[in-house]
Amino acid sequence: MTATVLAAAIIYRRPIEVLADLGIVEQIRPYLGLLYLGQIVAFWAVAAIGQWLAMRRRVPYGGRWGIMTFLGGLVATFAYVPVGSLLQPVWAELFGVRVNSVGRALFLFRTDNLAQTLFFALQGAVFGCLFGLLQSLTLPFHWRGRASFVGLSILAGAIALGLVWFTHATAVMTSLARFWGIVLGFVGVTSFISSLFWIVYSALTGVGLHRLLRLWRRSQHDAITSSFD
Repeated sequence: MTATVLAAAIIYRRPIEVLADLGIVEQIRPYLGLLYLGQIVAFWAVAAIGQWLAMRRRVPYGGRWGIMTFLGGLVATFAYVPVGSLLQPVWAELFGVRVNSVGRALFLFRTDNLAQTLFFALQGAVFGCLFGLLQSLTLPFHWRGRASFVGLSILAGAIALGLVWFTHATAVMTSLARFWGIVLGFVGVTSFISSLFWIVYSALTGVGLHRLLRLWRRSQHDAITSSFD
């Protein structure tokens, strides 16, 4: 969890906000795209190191887990937004309302629409599927255990992004909306990757993975014990 918070700190504030404070936005505006890309790469690099440190004594291939966390994070991050954009018109047609694709403006939308919440949950599921699929390749499980982890990751992604959006949408509809907006602006959660989303997702998958690893160790122990009977 500490590593997750540290990784989230990498996107604590958007680069454009930091540059605005320094007064050099106009000078490097042509390179802002590369700056955002570097921010995302740095985020997943820190997340991967933290995941490796946390998992190196829990799985046989902790280093591979860290590598797949880095690669999986990049793939999932750059895939779930375009996938959401492709699904956007289908979802709007299905519910008969306009929905917004998740991205840097996630927390700028002012709606508590159920269709919007479910749409974000769908995109969270896409993120969790891609991310969990790559991570599962390094787990010492059989196919059933890996499939269970991917399913867990899909569920965690859906809950995390849906919950993050629902919390925000509920807050902006209350009398504390202005205060909530100031808080969101201060912590910079309008970034391309929401730090809150990553923290919730990591907490959910961490609990589930801990359970799966316990079951795996128990099965390994039973297999060794039965070989001596």
